Amino acid sequence: MDAKPCTEPEEDSFGVDLDRLRANLRLTPEERVRRIEAASNELLKFLHEVAESRRRNARTDAR
Repeated sequence: MDAKPCTEPEEDSFGVDLDRLRANLRLTPEERVRRIEAASNELLKFLHEVAESRRRNARTDAR
């Protein structure tokens, strides 16, 4: 299997990755919403875990 060489993404004058933009535009609106919801849920999960870790550390430090 031949690997494709890494190339710089095609960008517009503002630095927007046009390949990524085109890929997102190929998605239906429903698919875009599902992706945004999944990313949002992952971010919320991460923030919750950070907060829990800080609470645990604060309890440990207070001892």
